[in-house]
Amino acid sequence: MKSENIFTILSWLATSLVLSFALFATPYMGKIASGEVQESLVSTMLTILTFSILFGIPWFRLVFLKSHEGKVERKFAFSILPFSIALYFYPVISEAPSEGVGYNIVLCMFLILVVYPVTKIFGSSAKNL
Repeated sequence: MKSENIFTILSWLATSLVLSFALFATPYMGKIASGEVQESLVSTMLTILTFSILFGIPWFRLVFLKSHEGKVERKFAFSILPFSIALYFYPVISEAPSEGVGYNIVLCMFLILVVYPVTKIFGSSAKNL
């Protein structure tokens, strides 16, 4: 596997972990992790994993598609930008009131999904812009 593909997969993993840690830093999710509430930690983790895979589609497209769009520059740009967005949203999510956690996660994921088509400029030459 090429180094840019490994970097892209590691970016997806790191971004997913940052958002998961931010989520578990909230008081209620901390109670789930410690077993103080009735929700199952396993089902919560499976839900997070499912959403992580679902929202990982842009990363997977860059790695597995054999098109000319998957240039090295775009892979590196898309790998860095979502991770940066997730790091920015970490304190926002972890310190949000209960009703704000979901909104901030949705906003973060929306911004990450918007970054995917924007990074096409990194994979094209200047004359195509």
